[in-house]
Amino acid sequence: MRMPYLGIFQLARLTPDDIEVKLVDELVENYDYENDPFEPDLAAISASFSANALRAYEVADIYKKRGIPVVMGGVHATFMPEEAKQHADSVCLGEADEIWETILEDAKKGRLQPFYKVQTPPDLSKVRYKRPNPLLNIPSVDPEVLSKIVAGHLNASANGNGTKETGALGRLLNAAGTPLMKKFVKGGFDGLFRVPVAGKLYKKASLSGIKALVRRFEDVLPAICNAPVGGYPLKKVVQVDRGCPTDCDFCSVTAFNGRKMRNFRIDQLLQDIDELAGDGKGADRFFFLADDNIVGNPKFAAEFFEALKGLKISWISQATVQMARNDKLLKLASDSGCCAIFYGFESLQQEAVYGVGKKFKVQEYEDIIKKTHDHGIVLLYGAFIFGLPGDTLDVFDRTVDFCVKNQVEMPQFTAITPLPGTRLWKKHEESGEPLSREWNKYDLLNADVLPPDSEFLRQNNITREQVFNLGLKAYRKMFTDEAIDARLSGAYSQAGFMNLLLYTFNYIGKYIAEKEYSYKEGPLPSTL
Repeated sequence: MRMPYLGIFQLARLTPDDIEVKLVDELVENYDYENDPFEPDLAAISASFSANALRAYEVADIYKKRGIPVVMGGVHATFMPEEAKQHADSVCLGEADEIWETILEDAKKGRLQPFYKVQTPPDLSKVRYKRPNPLLNIPSVDPEVLSKIVAGHLNASANGNGTKETGALGRLLNAAGTPLMKKFVKGGFDGLFRVPVAGKLYKKASLSGIKALVRRFEDVLPAICNAPVGGYPLKKVVQVDRGCPTDCDFCSVTAFNGRKMRNFRIDQLLQDIDELAGDGKGADRFFFLADDNIVGNPKFAAEFFEALKGLKISWISQATVQMARNDKLLKLASDSGCCAIFYGFESLQQEAVYGVGKKFKVQEYEDIIKKTHDHGIVLLYGAFIFGLPGDTLDVFDRTVDFCVKNQVEMPQFTAITPLPGTRLWKKHEESGEPLSREWNKYDLLNADVLPPDSEFLRQNNITREQVFNLGLKAYRKMFTDEAIDARLSGAYSQAGFMNLLLYTFNYIGKYIAEKEYSYKEGPLPSTL
């Protein structure tokens, strides 16, 4: 679900209108920084995700070499400021909403400070924008770019192990691909739901047609996902609030945004959503509400969901399982258009759940999933973390079996990762053995960043390579055709187009697990 990350878009919206702004996002475009025709006076670079930090530093170095000042911010830069400063003239620590204009004024006068530190998190209810929402003008997927990617992939397959039919299809797309793709992606991401089989989908619709459609393009989907496609498949993204009271050991959200929930004004949120929705219908009104925990303040969430009903949108977001423990809140979410949710279950081992700072009862998980499904909401994603203290080796197979039995539509399995700024990071850094600075490995999948003194490794007498292999084995078991069919057979979503989306995600997952990853050195433990 390639979508705009709101950090740079938020800052663009807060930039005085006498300053010309150009936004660059490598998710959707390749950009020649060496010969940047924009000739900026200042390059502002987000280094939020640790896994992307090295790339952020590369881009910063290019501009520094050209004599263009660089200011860097984001979660990773905030928690590794001295490292970030090696590549930037200035580093902003924390949320920049209220300090951004000061940074710009200092840049104009040539007196950028080495560091800008936000003393208190900004009051989001008092944010006043300087210019229209830039999301109103961002590009959708470019049909010409998409057709070239698809045709190139199919032709490459035909020249390798593909069939003559595949090669013919590739040549057809080369010849007539752009007009064909224009019909296919009309309106951007929304157009993906207008293919014939998806256009008639309703709740409880037959999934066999969706399965056949996605399988037809199964090998092409990863090629599309791994290349810039000229624009965003999902353009309608709004953040409702920031912060999370849960404060998990492994999560940097509370360290960066704080435990206290802070929300934007409901009238501002409704205006933003209404503007982005325009006069579209159905899947055209599909939103991602980009909160880390949209029910972190249940009272505000209830007021917002009630106000949202009149806009008749479909939306997805992230929440804790507390959402399903509050019957009134769950119904309000459903009635306001929630069609999918991300729940962080973390583990099926109660000791492990308590160990990361959560108070949830594992025995309630099955009921939580059923109640969520009963309200027309699917799990996109149901997240589990492998390698938590208290986990035993059977956690891998048990988690797969649980997800299949309870029809967790899109399970997410990650390896416990000590992200900078988290209590987990501080705990291991203070133990005396420095953690890895190979940031490209901090992708939440790579077991190489597990600390050598990890309790999970010690208690189970296994290596990091074996943890990776067990995780990969679990993923492959999760994405067999039989497991996909079992998990998606409920068609629970009140928004029919979610069924196509879920099948697409699952087959991308299957492709990646089977064809792009291989087992590392070190056999699986003999007991498994």
